[in-house]
Amino acid sequence: MTTMTISDGVIANPNVRRILAVEADLPAWLGRCNPKNNINSLIDISGAGATFSLSPNSGTISYFTPDGIFTSKNRGFTSDILATDNVSIYSVHKQQDLTYSKMNAIPFNDGSQATTGTGFGTCLTEISPRNSDIVMYANGFVYYDAADGTKRATLNNTEEAANVTPGDWVFRLESLDALNYQMIIYTGYKGILYKTLTQSAWDLSLRNKTQPIRFGYAPNSPAVPDATSSLITAEVGVLAGAVTDAMAAKLYTEARALQALSGISV
Repeated sequence: MTTMTISDGVIANPNVRRILAVEADLPAWLGRCNPKNNINSLIDISGAGATFSLSPNSGTISYFTPDGIFTSKNRGFTSDILATDNVSIYSVHKQQDLTYSKMNAIPFNDGSQATTGTGFGTCLTEISPRNSDIVMYANGFVYYDAADGTKRATLNNTEEAANVTPGDWVFRLESLDALNYQMIIYTGYKGILYKTLTQSAWDLSLRNKTQPIRFGYAPNSPAVPDATSSLITAEVGVLAGAVTDAMAAKLYTEARALQALSGISV
């Protein structure tokens, strides 16, 4: 686990290296959205030309709030973005319904699906409680194509990255690096960025990437309705490539700055 403290875009890490990432260093944007209040905010602010939509899940299941989009029952909002072999997806979100002590939600998925066996394809899950503690933690997992659909790589967050209090905003970024057979979760929480990495034994590029990237529900939807899965999603972004630590820090810093304009502290 690598801990990176963010200060003016500079990472302080155990290697004592000064690292800065600029916009030109980032993989190409596939789309970015900062939904607030109404449908007029459901636009791509990255310039990539992506389309985001509440359809077909608008109404009591998915709707706008001043902070972002409310999603429940594993039903969120969608895009027209198809994942690349190497892809990075992030979300700024929080558990909304604190009347429950247990939650299982999917902030985002990369559109791939399990074509054999069972499972949700490639996605990030947000789960509470963690053991006996009522905290949120994320894990990511990957199923492969029809030939390898029962093969699953699971990435579980470290205790440090897992310890997110329900109701607090959190930045979660999942980066799939097919070239190096790596799956990575970055967690940004209260100004600190955490990294959790796993090495896959299988080719991540074999994912069955046939569906658009979606936020708030599983790629193999319709999923079983889960009334305890309520999330508020304040921002999402997708990039066409895996990210380095410096790039993840830049994305977290930019997300913090953008959400601060709406009074949201990540």
